[in-house]
Amino acid sequence: TADMKVSVKVVAPDLAGNPATATGGGASVTASVTATATTSTLNAATGSQAVATGSFAATAFTDTTHGSGTFAVGQAITGVFVLPGTYITALGTGTGANNGGTYTVNQSQTVAATSITGTPGLAAGQNIYGIGLPFNTKVKSNQAISGSNSTWEIDNPVTSVTGTIAGTTLSISATSGSLAVGQVVSGSGVTAGTYITGQFTSAEPDSSLGKTGTYSVSVSHQISANTAMTVATTVAAGTVITSAGFSIDDTPPVVTSITTSTDNSPKAVGATVSIQVGFSEAVTVTGAPTIALGTGAPVTTNAAYVSGSLSNTLNFTYTVAAGNFTPRLDHAGATFTGSIAGTTLTVTAVTSGAVAVGQTLLGPGVTPGTTIVSGSGTSWTVNIAQNANSTPMAALAIATSTSGVAIRDTTAQNQLILANVVRSVPPGTSGLYNKNIAVDAIHRVASITSLPSTSGSYPLGTGSSVDVQMNFPDAVIVTGAPARFSGSISGTTLTVDSVTAGTIAAGQTLTGAAADFTGSITGNILTVSAVSSGTLAAGQTIYGQGVPGSPVILSQATQTSASPGGLGTYALSTSIPTSLTGSQATTVLTVTVLPNGTLAPGQTLSLPGSPVILSQAT
Repeated sequence: TADMKVSVKVVAPDLAGNPATATGGGASVTASVTATATTSTLNAATGSQAVATGSFAATAFTDTTHGSGTFAVGQAITGVFVLPGTYITALGTGTGANNGGTYTVNQSQTVAATSITGTPGLAAGQNIYGIGLPFNTKVKSNQAISGSNSTWEIDNPVTSVTGTIAGTTLSISATSGSLAVGQVVSGSGVTAGTYITGQFTSAEPDSSLGKTGTYSVSVSHQISANTAMTVATTVAAGTVITSAGFSIDDTPPVVTSITTSTDNSPKAVGATVSIQVGFSEAVTVTGAPTIALGTGAPVTTNAAYVSGSLSNTLNFTYTVAAGNFTPRLDHAGATFTGSIAGTTLTVTAVTSGAVAVGQTLLGPGVTPGTTIVSGSGTSWTVNIAQNANSTPMAALAIATSTSGVAIRDTTAQNQLILANVVRSVPPGTSGLYNKNIAVDAIHRVASITSLPSTSGSYPLGTGSSVDVQMNFPDAVIVTGAPARFSGSISGTTLTVDSVTAGTIAAGQTLTGAAADFTGSITGNILTVSAVSSGTLAAGQTIYGQGVPGSPVILSQATQTSASPGGLGTYALSTSIPTSLTGSQATTVLTVTVLPNGTLAPGQTLSLPGSPVILSQAT
């Protein structure tokens, strides 16, 4: 009947399969739709308009002075300062045409007396539904109203597609817009009047409908070569179209940026990096989502959610863990083409990021909860056996897979589609990556080699130097130098007499005192006749002309000076030979018997001319 109130509950699944629900008034109209490349036009028999002067207080609309037409439930109300999307939900004292009558509207507002128009069924911003209309088509604006008929601009002009037709199966490989059941398909070789009757599969990375994939059509064809076609929203006159006095938000939030406010100095164990994730709309967070980062070993270290729910930006914090290493910090994840046979994932082409163990997979035909457990290169093993033909897939960078964890829009209806994270902000493109933060939390082990200033082996005496090279697996930063000094220790007090190199600082380790002295060695006994600096002690290594094999002081045998470590005799770990049997030919000494000790470069032989050993030839 004319005064029937139609209450509509619309369940609108988003691309992740999460419903967006809303309940409100609506109406049905009969209409036709024609489309061009730029616009789609809806011609509707909406019934006559109602015109009046009226005002609003909260949700009460008062028809102060009625002009013409009849107000009714479901009519869209427009006027100066009237909120867009306002419509009548119930009759109050108003009969539709009486002065002073009141009506209940859907939105609370305060508007002084102004000119009011009531249009049955349609208003800008409403969603409309009907055969041939793509899902969630919206009314954009009114173009004309004439009597009981009106013309409106709506979403979805003509869509250009590329595809083939085999029998009644239309395969779409590219599209400029959205497709829907009832839309008319045209193009070279396509029978006039052919329209879409259903969708079989989706070829989109997030499995969304209405785009690339396979469809059923009303007429059997055979168009084997990829052909340019058009799909138009064409609705025959008299088609029933339902309007809703509200707009449905079925668009999930998507990640628009991943940035950091932290400086780009190198980060070691315990350092923190603040990460900001921007979204296309305000989001609500439940639980504790994480961001997986490419940080070496462990392969991924997660950044923990900190704050930001009910805003467009979520804040995460990454704390550097032992073993983390990367020359350039970035979020983990990948988009690629691949297939799954059983538990084997074969990657055929990576379009962004890097595939890694521990990533969760999303894509057409991929079982929810599938993760990579091992593998490398093009061959990987997943945790769930399945079969998925070659298809676009995404490995996730933001994890909300734990029970009770989710990122949704503020209506709590549309959940973040995780594949969008790496598709909209691929690794290697984010603000985090461009900040160029190095992470280095690996304990370094160095090899040490000597670099003699000349070749060969020569005795080193007081004042001699040897260049020493320490080799690290990668670049290092030196933040101080060791100190070389002379001094003494009494109890726990170190007294420094002079510093020859570096700076003494708290935390440094003392490696023992050095001594410069004059002496002689017989067998394994060192006799010290003069000490110019320092103190001798057990454990010190003896260097000097003719001293073989770097002998170490074992103990002080006798003491002739006032304090230990000075004049006297010391037992060494290596003996100096006292005699040998051999022969000399020119500059070559051949030793046949060495009863004790060790020969070394720098030692003097008791022979005419006092020859000195330079090196061992054989």
